[in-house]
Amino acid sequence: MKVKQKGNTGDHSTIVQVSGDLNTGLNYEEVCKVFLDLFELNFPKIQEIAAKTAYKRVNDYLESLFDLLKNNKDRIDSKKFIDPAVQFEMQSIIINVAKRGENSNKDLLNEVLINLVNKECSDIIEMISGETLKIIPFLNKKHLAYLSLVTLARDVQYPSNDLIKLNKSIEDVGPEIISALDNERTDLFYLTSIGAIEKLETYKLNFAPDYILNFPEFRGKRINKIIKILLKRELKSLIAFIDIINKTDVGYFKNTTMGMLIGMLNIKHHLKIENVGDFFINKFLQ
Repeated sequence: MKVKQKGNTGDHSTIVQVSGDLNTGLNYEEVCKVFLDLFELNFPKIQEIAAKTAYKRVNDYLESLFDLLKNNKDRIDSKKFIDPAVQFEMQSIIINVAKRGENSNKDLLNEVLINLVNKECSDIIEMISGETLKIIPFLNKKHLAYLSLVTLARDVQYPSNDLIKLNKSIEDVGPEIISALDNERTDLFYLTSIGAIEKLETYKLNFAPDYILNFPEFRGKRINKIIKILLKRELKSLIAFIDIINKTDVGYFKNTTMGMLIGMLNIKHHLKIENVGDFFINKFLQ
């Protein structure tokens, strides 16, 4: 690979673009080599011990990226990897992985990257994906859980009128949202400050998702009455879901488009869902 363009940014890192011949059919080794070149150009003089740690983090990351590229080859437009805008995002990813390792949320970074180079990626989703990559490394498990919870509570529709099936779906996603309970008000302020959520001017107490309230047996009923019906039918996951929503102030907040994308891709990654629409229908991405 050759350096095509080089310059400095305000955060003491180097902007580079690497050129090379990527085949129209994906050459996975070539894509990974681009990442390595970007890494080496940004970390030319770190000490030996730090260099070993950084190289291990990068190599571990590239192994997972390699597998993801192979598994998504039919979705990917390989020409996008030589686009300067995409390479800039690749540089951002590799710097954060080298610096932060597992704390960079590398699996989620990969999900956004695959979304960015998707053949069907629209211009607006491309812009949102680029902005999203900037904040993902600075989110912890409970932050991701909160964004996923808000996504499930506000940003999706459920394409079925089967309460038992809905209860099972919520049960499946439960492990990915339970950590939302660990967030304190300072965490919600932080998520607001980085542009992942917004505080609402009007808020709802005893909040429940519309797709629950719209079930015929629940229409016009208060939350306490809905809970009694769910309890009678032993739909415990839905009861727990509504409880978590109201204990974490979801009635006061909504996701931004970035928060929505992070929440949905986080759910998709952990549940190994090939198509998000198979689980819930995302209102924003429809």
